[in-house]
Amino acid sequence: MNVALLPAHKTKIVATIGPASESPEMLVRLIRAGVNVARLNFSHGNPSKHAEVIRRVRDATRETGRRVAIMADLPGPKLRLGKIDPEPIQFLPGAHFTLTSEDIVGDTQRASTSFERLPRVVKPGDRIFLNDGLVQLVVERVAGNEVECTVAVGGELRSRKGLNLPGVDLGISAFTEHERLAHGVDTCDRACLEFALDMASLVEHALYTVPSDLLVVPTRGGTVARAISCFKPPVWIIAPSSDPAVCQNLAFSYGVYPVDLAEQPDDWREWTSHWVRENGIAAERVMLVAGPSPRNPKANHRIELMRLDAQGMLQ
Repeated sequence: MNVALLPAHKTKIVATIGPASESPEMLVRLIRAGVNVARLNFSHGNPSKHAEVIRRVRDATRETGRRVAIMADLPGPKLRLGKIDPEPIQFLPGAHFTLTSEDIVGDTQRASTSFERLPRVVKPGDRIFLNDGLVQLVVERVAGNEVECTVAVGGELRSRKGLNLPGVDLGISAFTEHERLAHGVDTCDRACLEFALDMASLVEHALYTVPSDLLVVPTRGGTVARAISCFKPPVWIIAPSSDPAVCQNLAFSYGVYPVDLAEQPDDWREWTSHWVRENGIAAERVMLVAGPSPRNPKANHRIELMRLDAQGMLQ
């Protein structure tokens, strides 16, 4: 991607994409105005509609030559009460109320829930919030399909209101099958994460000891670049990677400018010098966080200070 200069802001500008902003023309205008994260609300619409909007965003990024990350705002699985008749019900503290996984019409004594696992995941003493926490129950006893409760905080209750179990392992995924289509993460084990944080701390110290104009962090999985961005260094983090998915995920990180590579270069010093010249970046001192390369596959990670002349050539 050729750019005249880096963006003036390191934070991300998030725009929610809806009916007023999902046209191809409007998406191009938003991206040119500085938007670099497109938020989709998965509480509305359907998977095919979201897939179409994502395709339009990708087309707009190709037209503008800018990278835009997709943020999927996921509602997750819905836990709700069943039908109640008559309604509304008024609860007073100390009253008894039973929740059941059976399909019944609720009343002042008991009500059903769409969460069939409820009797298997709660125990006496657990709290159950209803209607956004306006009504709070304490579990007294679990018997078969029924959960017998005492009202701790009273209030009004109607059909289909939400149910929440703070601190209880529900045994279900936060992602539904449709939402998994938009789910993409970089995975790393504990040792990898600890190394990344140690390297990030070293880079932070080096940047403030030897001020630089640019930080170049070649990356495979994005872990080190993402960890460094948490320190919010005062310079741009250029993160070249040959994995498009890694580049896309790094677009969320503060101050990170991902660069797609067709293949990994033999020499990161030469690549950095060429990239700075090609993109017209004014950088006299560049800090390079480099590791193994095709030329030297057994190399350790290192932090190296590069000095460039006015034309971007290595000194």
